[in-house]
Amino acid sequence: MQNKIESTRKKYLPVATRGAIIYFIISDLTLLNCMYNFSLEMFLNVFKTTVFSLGNSYLNPDQEDVVLEFNFNTAHRDRQLDFKVDKHVASLVDHITMNLHKQVVCSLYSRHHLVYSVLVCVQVLRNSGVVTDTEWDVFLHGGTLKLMSKSSEFVPVMEEDIITTPFHKTTGTGVTYQAKRMNRVKSKRILGKPLWLTTTQWEATNMLENTVPAFQGLSKNMIDKPEFWQAMLASDNPYYMFEQSRSRSSSIGSLKSLRTDSALEQISEDSEADPHSLSASQISETRPSWKWSTLTAFQKLMLIKILRMDALTESTSTFVSMILGERFIGSHEQSLNHIYKNSKPQNPILFILSPGVDPTTKLQRLLKDLNENVDMLEMLSLGRGQGPRIEEILRNAMQRGKWVFLQNCHLGHSWLQNLQKVIHSMQTEQLHPDFRLWLSSLPDDQIPGSVIQSSLKVAMEQPRGVKANLHQAFISGVISPSMYSDQDAGPDFQKLVYNLCLFNSVILERKKYGSLGWNISYEFTNSDLEACIQVLHQLMSEYVTVPWEALLQLAGTVMYGGRVTDKWDQRPYLLSSASSLTKRPSSLATGSLSPSRTNSPKT
Repeated sequence: MQNKIESTRKKYLPVATRGAIIYFIISDLTLLNCMYNFSLEMFLNVFKTTVFSLGNSYLNPDQEDVVLEFNFNTAHRDRQLDFKVDKHVASLVDHITMNLHKQVVCSLYSRHHLVYSVLVCVQVLRNSGVVTDTEWDVFLHGGTLKLMSKSSEFVPVMEEDIITTPFHKTTGTGVTYQAKRMNRVKSKRILGKPLWLTTTQWEATNMLENTVPAFQGLSKNMIDKPEFWQAMLASDNPYYMFEQSRSRSSSIGSLKSLRTDSALEQISEDSEADPHSLSASQISETRPSWKWSTLTAFQKLMLIKILRMDALTESTSTFVSMILGERFIGSHEQSLNHIYKNSKPQNPILFILSPGVDPTTKLQRLLKDLNENVDMLEMLSLGRGQGPRIEEILRNAMQRGKWVFLQNCHLGHSWLQNLQKVIHSMQTEQLHPDFRLWLSSLPDDQIPGSVIQSSLKVAMEQPRGVKANLHQAFISGVISPSMYSDQDAGPDFQKLVYNLCLFNSVILERKKYGSLGWNISYEFTNSDLEACIQVLHQLMSEYVTVPWEALLQLAGTVMYGGRVTDKWDQRPYLLSSASSLTKRPSSLATGSLSPSRTNSPKT
């Protein structure tokens, strides 16, 4: 029985191992930002919730007592249950990794999402032995090792010259003839840098070849086979180019890809041209044969970092999606309503702010969605002399179930110790179930670690990109679920709401291009989009067909265009072209509506 228990325990070691890997990664996130401080309690809560949610899902109902009592009767049953346990362990590992990913990424700025995913991916590979410590060090500190390559520890990559010398040989019959033999010259010559590589890239390549055994012969291969490497330098996604050779069934359909395929075919040949008419076996003894196709996924990423630093982010995303899955790429941003439902009165909700972001409107909209009175929210800004008043309001809110929003905690350093004591007392006192404490702060290392650890953290920042702006428009509560699903607005209302959100995303994204986007940086807000959607809902409820002219005039000219003051920004093609996003009949599934149709009100 003891042996069976020990055997079963070992089968669950991968779950514990994955949990330990992720926990130590999470604990080191404070090196990126002082606000990324997570408690062991949070980790254990997610871990236990995941385990309990899966339970004995791998068993049939009549088999649960078999496992719990360890009453194994036959070898066949043992094998059957072992197979199910293995599937259950794999499911546990996957769900724990994903649930912790969602919890952590919600608290990180978008620029750190990929960093966390890469750390999890690489540490999992390091634990399995696929990635060595040397490879990880070279990937992180390649620049430092390149400087070390100029010392005596590293030598430049050299090639031994191969020459043939004639000699006379006499056979047993006394016949003498002239033959050739291969001599290895003692002196070596340093390989010259290819013209299509920079000096920094060439030095880094030599460092990589001298450090990692898998890259032996890399420099020589770059000189002898320049077609592939030049194609890789010109590729939009070099990591995908590496993987493309393994699956020739996928086609890109572009001239660049055709050149890449021809280069791949050329460098995949097993033998090299022999200038001295020697056999391929003799050549392989003197010149190292190196194939990039034998590299691991991480070794290819190392090579891309050296040769194509501009494509490292995209290649890293491809690397993570291949190892862990595409689910681990992206923000996994959660709505404020979802965060509220998963919170507890004992744990504050901390908004980690970025410049120019204010969550006040979102909190007020959340109260509206919950059908609560706006007076339920008490908003206070930390400052001089606010301490006693804040404590009184907090005590009152804990008993009556109100919300308290303490803004700009980074400005109230003198009262943070008192805030720490209040949060500590919240863990033991009996609180009203509706009470919530909301905090907001810019990153500040003077905020007590216990305050950050005990809080449910939410990173707030301006979305980056049209897709992120579009996603933010739908989860920010600009449109309520009841309005979005209103049948009286007609079947095309939801499609037009999407077009308005896309229009809003486009004009917001133009701001990042400076004067090329707008001559003046206009403060377009979600209030503009919310007003447009309300007008759209009213028009669609009153008219049978889409009132295009009224919609374009109100959305493009009044709601958004009213903020535009520069005469060059008022040019028709700037606002009208963006407004035409809402005017495309192709965006409607039926295709029967068009701006030329006569608008008629509902009777």
